[in-house]
Amino acid sequence: MADEFKLRRGLSEVYAAEILSDDNGEGGYVTGTPFHLIPAGTANRAPNSSVQNVWFDNGVFSAVGTEGATAINITGASLRAPEIARITGKTIDPDTGLVLDSGNYVEKYFALLGKANGVDGSTEYFAFLKGTFTLPEEDDRSEDDTTDANGMTLVYNAIKTTHKFATDGKTCKRVVFDSKTSVIKTGKSWTEQVVTPDNKDEIVEKRIPTTGISVTPSTATVAVGNTTSLTAALAPTGAQGVITWVTSSATVATVNSEGVVTGKGAGTATITAICDGFAASCTVTVTAE
Repeated sequence: MADEFKLRRGLSEVYAAEILSDDNGEGGYVTGTPFHLIPAGTANRAPNSSVQNVWFDNGVFSAVGTEGATAINITGASLRAPEIARITGKTIDPDTGLVLDSGNYVEKYFALLGKANGVDGSTEYFAFLKGTFTLPEEDDRSEDDTTDANGMTLVYNAIKTTHKFATDGKTCKRVVFDSKTSVIKTGKSWTEQVVTPDNKDEIVEKRIPTTGISVTPSTATVAVGNTTSLTAALAPTGAQGVITWVTSSATVATVNSEGVVTGKGAGTATITAICDGFAASCTVTVTAE
């Protein structure tokens, strides 16, 4: 089925949050407030995993899999030196703002958040709960007629938390949801805090599947150059989904994403609202001025 195929594009809202505590004692799992990390271009995720067959009675009895760190390569606009220092544990002099790099690796952990839109209209939100950034490669060159502006690639190595969350008594490496099945609560945002198995209900709730759609009114009349508004309602009550409006004839009437119809030329057009495979229409008659 078409819904089983997923291709993501439109990476945005890449945020990071410093991990202040990650243990199974009183400290628990605590992060700072997420901050915007980088105007992102791409994010390549490569889990380090392997599967080994277990043999009994001269045959494969089961397969045992392991998963290590996930390397995430984020390409985007170049960060300034203080921004790089912040995520790699380098020292920033409070008096001058100079970055003081000792040349030593500093273990500093961050959570990584972001979202990517799908070509099917869905959105995937992700939050890696623990990982480290390594210094990005930087390229400087002399200015000439061919000089262009290049970004940089940040490398983030995601690992599982030390903390075992109360929800299921397990550690966690990543939290992810698809907008086809879940929705962010009204007034909340994915990047206002790091979403974990324990606080997920504060930010996200399960989407109520759409079973139908209706459009009000079912017929309408508008003069050329004037507008009229249509309303689409999803069933059952509480269902949430992205409604797309289309017109059968843009030369007669157009419709925007809010259901506002504009008369363009005398005639009749069918305005249709579509959501999750369901559709309902209104017949709009456009009269001459």
